[in-house]
Amino acid sequence: MQFPRLATDLAAGLPAFNEVFELLEEEWTPEIPPVTISMSELGRVFVEKAGEAFSLQDVANIFLRVERILKHGTESEKDAVTTGFLEAVAAAIDRYPQRRWVLRQAGPGAREYLSAWDQFCGLSSKKIPPGDF
Repeated sequence: MQFPRLATDLAAGLPAFNEVFELLEEEWTPEIPPVTISMSELGRVFVEKAGEAFSLQDVANIFLRVERILKHGTESEKDAVTTGFLEAVAAAIDRYPQRRWVLRQAGPGAREYLSAWDQFCGLSSKKIPPGDF
């Protein structure tokens, strides 16, 4: 099955993302899953498996890829990363607060978006310590 290039580029070289593609394939065949859904699933699994299937270096590398997209991507790529991947990361951290350490690896573009999203959702005072942004 073909997957959105943006999702496969973000996941490249990280076997822990293989299950995301397997689940998407199962659910979406014969269609190609929308890029935002693909990115959202990657964000969810990224947080759920941080520290287990994703090392600190993997987390840093994923956020480097995110920053590249936020700086150099098309508007639709930036939208997919923010409303798909980053919002899924924020939601997953809400469910797994012990993994909020991943946010310390986020670059300035991701931090800015996540901070704005956090304020919009009203989570700052309840879930995420100020030092994580």
